[in-house]
Amino acid sequence: MGNIISQEARKRQAIVKYALKKGKSKAAAMYGVSLSSIKRWCKRYDGTWQSLKEKSHRPHHHPSQHTQAEEKMIYHSFQSKFLRWGWDGVYEDLLKQGYTRSLSGMVYAAKRMGRALKLNEKRLVKMTGDFLNVCCRVRKFKLMLKKYLLIV
Repeated sequence: MGNIISQEARKRQAIVKYALKKGKSKAAAMYGVSLSSIKRWCKRYDGTWQSLKEKSHRPHHHPSQHTQAEEKMIYHSFQSKFLRWGWDGVYEDLLKQGYTRSLSGMVYAAKRMGRALKLNEKRLVKMTGDFLNVCCRVRKFKLMLKKYLLIV
């Protein structure tokens, strides 16, 4: 017994064979499949069910992917400019350094690298100057509160 992919391909093979004998429109009506799908399968069919297996839609390569140097530029510029100037400030700084891509591409790359702060985090960092410091203070306060409640 095969897996679902091979079962689906064998079903398509039966549909294609019927379409070649009786016509594509009749096959579409009988099997409840769109005519365009049957035409595509007939074009792809070479006599074996393996030719009708679903192919991957994943790209084989990324020709316009950010380089390591560009990602490093984004990383450092984000650290120095984002809190005060936001995305526009980061982008302007990168343009001065020779960055040639779009603003949306830069934002996407920064988010993929985990550099984007949520709006609340950005406000908290701006107010306190150090987000990690605030988190540590909150943890210490919670620990002190637990100890106090255990003692009393």
